[in-house]
Amino acid sequence: MSAFRAALRISRRDAVRARGRTALVMVMIGLPVLVITALLTLSETTNLTVREELPSRLGSVADAAVYAHVTTLPIDQDPAGRFGSQDPDKTGQPPRWTTAEVARLIGGRAIPFYDYSTDARFQDGSDRVDLLETDLRDPLGAGLRTLAEGRLPASPQEIAVTPALLDRG
Repeated sequence: MSAFRAALRISRRDAVRARGRTALVMVMIGLPVLVITALLTLSETTNLTVREELPSRLGSVADAAVYAHVTTLPIDQDPAGRFGSQDPDKTGQPPRWTTAEVARLIGGRAIPFYDYSTDARFQDGSDRVDLLETDLRDPLGAGLRTLAEGRLPASPQEIAVTPALLDRG
């Protein structure tokens, strides 16, 4: 242990004598290490695993999310992977799955959950925004989004927005 203290004392004395060289070494070695460490840490904290994403996708109560195809009609798929639905009664509007039908198929309780994006107009122009359409007051959706301030929407005519979207107007 005394050899270690002696080495520290000698290096400290040398650093005090040659301050310019010490500063140069700190900038040439310390700064790149700090920048690379910060970038790698940022990269790893923004890449979430599927397990880490589950609370924001399912909430804290739900066991699974069921994504149903838009239509209940049979799907024709070619060998290349392209598919399309046939409309047997030629009405132009294919029948859609209801929440009750999906709940009956899975043997549990289900709430409607629509996730899509659209264009929004702001004071500084327009931009594409992501939308989530669901009942956040339902206990099954608890934990999907965290309420920052105010209250959750109580009717279909009300919406909740993120603070970032609110700041944009």
